[in-house]
Amino acid sequence: MSSKLLALVMQPSRLTFLQRKSKLCLESSDDKVHFFVFRWHQVKHTDGLRQIDEVEDRELRAFDEQVFADELHKELHARMKPELSWLFKIYAHKIYLDVNCISYLSVNHQAFSKERYLGYCTMFVPVITWGKVTSVLGILEGVQEGSDRECEFLQLVLAMIYLLEKNAGRLRLVMPILRDEGGGFVPLEEAVGRLSSAGSSLNSQKACLLLLGAGVQEDKDKMLAYLSGVSVRDAVMKLLSNSSRRILGLGSEPAAVRGACGVYLVAKGLDERRSAEGAGAVITEHLVDELREQVAERLLHYEKHNPRGSEMTQVLKQTGTFELLHEFFALRGIDSLDRLTAVNTMKSMRGARTLDDSEELCEEINRAKETFYDQAVEAIGSMVNKCSKDQRFLPLDTRLDVYRDNEVDGILALRSSNALETALLKTPAQCCVAFLGCLQYAFQGVMIRRMIERNSIWLLDPHAQLPVEPRTVQVSRLVDACLGFVWGSMYMAGLLMCKYNTPLNAKRVFIGAAHLMLWLKIISSISDFIQCGPREYESTSCSGFSSFVIIASIVFVLYFVHFKQHYIWIVAFLFQGAYCIRDGFITPEESKIMFVVLGIICLLIDVMIVVKYRICYYQTFKDLSVAMEGFEKTWSRIVATCTDKIDDISNNVQTISQELKIWTRRQGCLLAMMKGRTSRYSSSCGKIRQQNKSIETLFEHAQEVSAAFQMWVGQWNPVGEVVHGKVKSCERAIQKTVRSYHRDASCLTDLVRCTVVVKTVEEVLVWVKGLRSMSVVAKGLSGSINEEIKMLSIGEETYLNITSIKNRYDWRCNLKACGGYRDLCVCVEVRPRKRRVGWTVNATNKECTFVPLKQWDTTPNLRRHICEIQVLLEDLHKVKKHLHKEYVNFRNVLCQ
Repeated sequence: MSSKLLALVMQPSRLTFLQRKSKLCLESSDDKVHFFVFRWHQVKHTDGLRQIDEVEDRELRAFDEQVFADELHKELHARMKPELSWLFKIYAHKIYLDVNCISYLSVNHQAFSKERYLGYCTMFVPVITWGKVTSVLGILEGVQEGSDRECEFLQLVLAMIYLLEKNAGRLRLVMPILRDEGGGFVPLEEAVGRLSSAGSSLNSQKACLLLLGAGVQEDKDKMLAYLSGVSVRDAVMKLLSNSSRRILGLGSEPAAVRGACGVYLVAKGLDERRSAEGAGAVITEHLVDELREQVAERLLHYEKHNPRGSEMTQVLKQTGTFELLHEFFALRGIDSLDRLTAVNTMKSMRGARTLDDSEELCEEINRAKETFYDQAVEAIGSMVNKCSKDQRFLPLDTRLDVYRDNEVDGILALRSSNALETALLKTPAQCCVAFLGCLQYAFQGVMIRRMIERNSIWLLDPHAQLPVEPRTVQVSRLVDACLGFVWGSMYMAGLLMCKYNTPLNAKRVFIGAAHLMLWLKIISSISDFIQCGPREYESTSCSGFSSFVIIASIVFVLYFVHFKQHYIWIVAFLFQGAYCIRDGFITPEESKIMFVVLGIICLLIDVMIVVKYRICYYQTFKDLSVAMEGFEKTWSRIVATCTDKIDDISNNVQTISQELKIWTRRQGCLLAMMKGRTSRYSSSCGKIRQQNKSIETLFEHAQEVSAAFQMWVGQWNPVGEVVHGKVKSCERAIQKTVRSYHRDASCLTDLVRCTVVVKTVEEVLVWVKGLRSMSVVAKGLSGSINEEIKMLSIGEETYLNITSIKNRYDWRCNLKACGGYRDLCVCVEVRPRKRRVGWTVNATNKECTFVPLKQWDTTPNLRRHICEIQVLLEDLHKVKKHLHKEYVNFRNVLCQ
């Protein structure tokens, strides 16, 4: 099956543009099998997975542990059978309900030891017995500080505790089965109390080896230090949940391990069969709940914190494969066609050697997986055929390069913030650009005809107005003759480049041609100066003053190209119109009327752009104002009672803003430039940028940090409720990068965002003060943060570095630019530390922890990411939910 799918995905005719390297590998060398339950029984005639008891005790046969183990094994299969329809989707490879489903594991334990599977199980179910010397706790009682001895049960428990506490594997639950072998003569509390309160160095070392053998990637000394700190008594107590301890009469210390979900106490007099039924029911209930929770969590993360996953969900719905592939893609993290190469791990198991004597139900699960994979291959093939040219499947950096902003109005495309690109996408704007090109051709044709008729290609004697002898070609005349054709060809080439290539390359053609014309005109002017001499440079035969005017005009236009692009076509039509009218008035030929008419048309196009923009702006703003009427009424009511508090908020925010301005001025000074530091400040966008400039990398960081950041904000947030937000969609992020940030993706500082909803203005003030107490402003952005904060008195709980703050509650805020919207918006930089914490759904899971500022320079493997927090009043938040459509229209008019 892998060859079929790989051949399908790698078809060059359909997917030549896709990124071939998969960033999410579904298969590792050890990731071949998963067990839902890892059971441990103390029985005789056992293998490497079970404790060996050499003592023959006939009384023990009153309750046969081996029979109980076998009955529990059957009961688990019977109860899990109804869940067959979805169990196979969770992991990529073979799935078994517990470690005893493959019988040869019990025979050949040297080749298949338990070490390998510790990290590949969901639930740990140890059977703990007490009341006899040969019971589990009786044997464990012999492990004392002065007489340390090996105990396989203790080794296994220590390893499982580490996996649960450190989230270092797939293990999520532990549920012990308790059984009294002493007939009630020894209470459980007494049996546990006899255990050593010290750790076991010998068993800790063995447990450490088990963990390393299971593939846990952590420093051995750190693991050993943690395991040695767990006493023998605590190792047993940690397996018991707090609620279970109260029922059993045990103490509340130490805290239960994460994932301790309860216990099953075998009642006195129950036989093996009935005990297995009761234990199987409890185990199955907890296991199914946990698996469903894992699936729901992955689905939520795929749709909310994985923007490309959201796009893939849309594609699945459009292609009719949502029901079949949605969960499969979400659980595997497949969010783009360039990652489908990883699905070649869906290997066919029909022709492969099956594991001997495996359970029938487990084989049913794996046969269902095989059948599903066959259907998935066919569905994915159909999807590839339909969507191979869909730009949503391109790598994000490529999507940014080929992006076309088609949402702008035809005429307004000439007035957008990215006008050099958008003007080439809409027919009305294209006609205007083509008109400029034709005008240049016409203008240059007249100039060449005039030059031929007057024989003015030769350098003239300024006194006789005749060609100098010997005749010499005047370089400036040739250059000027070429300039018009270059200018006109620039417009036409831009239109063709946009149609058959990308708007970005068309923009590059415009800018490159403009710079070329600037240098050609400079060369023309220098040649005139050389050929005519300083004295005759301003004569009619040379073009000294006019060359200077044209050079200044081109420089002026280039300024708008680079810094004020939304005015570039207005300036271009204005200059072209003025030049045509001026030439028409001074030209005593029949072309005079033509130039005047063409100049007037250029000016009329200018007027049309301005008028159209104003009409659309005011109409859209009016529609938005009507929709926001409730918003404004709510705000007016709030202002009437909270004027002083609003002023206090403004004062606190102003203090932060002043610090940001000081940092900005320092970055722009000559000394900072001479030091050669790469500035994080973008003068064109007026904001502090992300550390990374690749949009692909920024989204990878956003996907990793989004859920963790929002949960972390909820932990320290002083007031209000934290409303989790989705990662900004790829389409909107690319659009904003092109429209507002001149294709500089590092200016995207709101990919990860959340909203704090507060009830009153007083709470906004409390929130701002709380933020200020646990943050610094613009520190460590261009060097070591410790050098910049060593003079500040900040505590260990200072995590945030403020990079931007906007207070739309301020009276001075320009509400026309934001459509009347009001909130407090703060961008903060955090440093999440990525550490390997285990696996989820057959892929390594990366969990983030946030590091205090004082540790930024000393903690390895740190990343920076700027996230956004909005603070919004509850009444305004209710109104905001109904304004999205009007806001999008307003945003498109302003091209934001």
